[in-house]
Amino acid sequence: LYFGLFYVSLALAVLAKGPVAVVIALGALLLFWLIDLDGSRLLSPKTAAAELKSVLSRYHVGLGAILFVAIAAYAAMSDLETRRVTNTTNSLLLGSGLLLQLSVAGPFGLATGLAGVFCGLAILLVPFSRRWVGGGDVKFLAAAGAGLGVVGILYAALIGLALGGVWAVALMARRTELRKEVTANLGRAAISLSAPKVERRKNEEVIPLVVPLACAVVMMLIGGGVR
Repeated sequence: LYFGLFYVSLALAVLAKGPVAVVIALGALLLFWLIDLDGSRLLSPKTAAAELKSVLSRYHVGLGAILFVAIAAYAAMSDLETRRVTNTTNSLLLGSGLLLQLSVAGPFGLATGLAGVFCGLAILLVPFSRRWVGGGDVKFLAAAGAGLGVVGILYAALIGLALGGVWAVALMARRTELRKEVTANLGRAAISLSAPKVERRKNEEVIPLVVPLACAVVMMLIGGGVR
């Protein structure tokens, strides 16, 4: 029964849009945490709280990490639906990342977080100057650097950009005109030995880059922790 409710919640999260989808998905994950291994009963609040505390302690996370992941997920949903991430969202992500660093390493963590911000900002500055990515993408990666630090944000950027590249290839495979335009741009770039400058495209032709970047950021936070 409880596993059934869990899968129904996930289905509703997929069908829903915007912040509602995020809330439903988080509720589904909470339900999954409360289900006993045999799926026959819910864990008591005391047992569930103890288990959750153990997991959070194991991965060196707390309130800062929970806020960090939640805001990153919201940013991804926003970019997926509107192809835009607001400055407010990125500012909240930056703040939660610094809070995470402070809770893990104190004042030294703040220095690590700020270094990660500048590193994340530097990674996408050149692509932004050529209009390959949007300003929201640059700000998101910079804000995410606050939570991951220099090493973590470098890995997250590599993984996220690789995932975004796969998405772009799939999109070009479906859109003939876009594929021809990209091929022509690459040909001109090879001849002139310079990076092409891309004009602004329609939303349906733009990769919501924050989605793969957010996935990579969460992967690094869980797998590698704060650095």
